[in-house]
Amino acid sequence: MPTIEETCNILQQLQCPDDSTRQKAEEQFTTALLQDHSLTPQLLQITLESSIPNNIKLSAIVNLKRHINKNWYNDDNVNEVIPEISKSMIKENLFLGLSTEDNKIRSNIASCLATVANFDWPCQFPNFTEKLAAAMKTTDNFNQVDAALKVLIEFSQDISSDFLGDFVNTFFQSLAGIIVEENRPLMMKQKAITVFYYAFMLSSECEEKVKRIMAANVEPCIDLILGILQGAQGSGDTTNMENPEYYFRVC
Repeated sequence: MPTIEETCNILQQLQCPDDSTRQKAEEQFTTALLQDHSLTPQLLQITLESSIPNNIKLSAIVNLKRHINKNWYNDDNVNEVIPEISKSMIKENLFLGLSTEDNKIRSNIASCLATVANFDWPCQFPNFTEKLAAAMKTTDNFNQVDAALKVLIEFSQDISSDFLGDFVNTFFQSLAGIIVEENRPLMMKQKAITVFYYAFMLSSECEEKVKRIMAANVEPCIDLILGILQGAQGSGDTTNMENPEYYFRVC
């Protein structure tokens, strides 16, 4: 297993403007990822280490995200690139990065978490919704709530309709709360609305029971939410809010 310092040096070389140096580092890094299973969780460790420069941390999380997208799901069950012990460490620690100050790093962490959840939830990642819901309940860390919403936006686009009822029960009241709270930034409210939208679109494939669950969770908040949205439209600030009332009529 390479040391933190050795891996950081490679990540630095991956950003080198010299083609020869960068290509050599890419080859070395790709080989190491496939041969040394400990390197995958180490990339997340580097991402979360406050003493490491942001450009190195960003390189670590971007390369981790690429590795997860390509190798997390192994359909032959023989040549496992990312072993279960590494997957467990990554799933546990990704939540720690949702409050990261740097927006680019935080956004990539959220994207990694959404990708892993889409692969593993609910069977191999049963506490995903519980932990993400807890991250959304904070009132004093907007970065964490914003990152959790980004996770939900990506995750809700690929969620199986079989599990939509559980998703709705866990998140809809929290999402509605974000939308109606006066001190939440408008962009955060818009992200919550986007999650509603994707869930409603998916509901067209669901059984009537799931649709009733969705309606029960949303109905108490509709008037308040629409009032806020109409206020935003009246102020002229309607970025990414095309016909927002439609999101609720679907239900």
